[in-house]
Amino acid sequence: MKQWFISIVMIMALLAIAAFGYPYITDQQAYISTDNASLQADMYSLSATQSGVLTDWKIKEGDLIKVGGIVGKITNSSLTSEVDATVVKTSVYAKQNVLQGQTLAQMADLNKTYVLAYIDEDQIRNVKTGKKVKVNIESLSDESYEGTVKEIGLGTGNSFQTNPSLTNNNAEKEIQRIPVKITVSDLPINRLTLGVHAEVKIEK
Repeated sequence: MKQWFISIVMIMALLAIAAFGYPYITDQQAYISTDNASLQADMYSLSATQSGVLTDWKIKEGDLIKVGGIVGKITNSSLTSEVDATVVKTSVYAKQNVLQGQTLAQMADLNKTYVLAYIDEDQIRNVKTGKKVKVNIESLSDESYEGTVKEIGLGTGNSFQTNPSLTNNNAEKEIQRIPVKITVSDLPINRLTLGVHAEVKIEK
């Protein structure tokens, strides 16, 4: 009886391992996965065109600015936006003295938001432009979004990994990572937060 019970437990354990292990192995064979990724967008700076008093400042974080829209004035000289973009940061205020070239606001084109992922150098050979990508964004629930590999960087990122098991003079082995730009469809623009973490699975 005891032997029979042990056999049943072992069979159930093997079935559980198979159930959870098979999808993992399948994913490893079909995809290149990483959580070293984040949500990004093309950024633009709005700078002071001259030194003087910021006599008027019309924008705040979250505002959508249109090309040619007047966003403020410096000593009666109008400041206009050169792009359609959303204000993501501003640290100036009306009546403040500003200097020519000073950054007044940072803006982003949220309609062109993308995911920037860093792929280990030993896996980058399997990444090709046009490949399909499954994207999960940490701040947007567990729903997956469809993406496409748009660009593969020509240089490496600054990330590195240290192998603690090595103790000689070559103890630190840097694993270079290559940036990969992924365009994502159907993102909810009104819920996006730039810089949040993402997980990607790129088709091999």
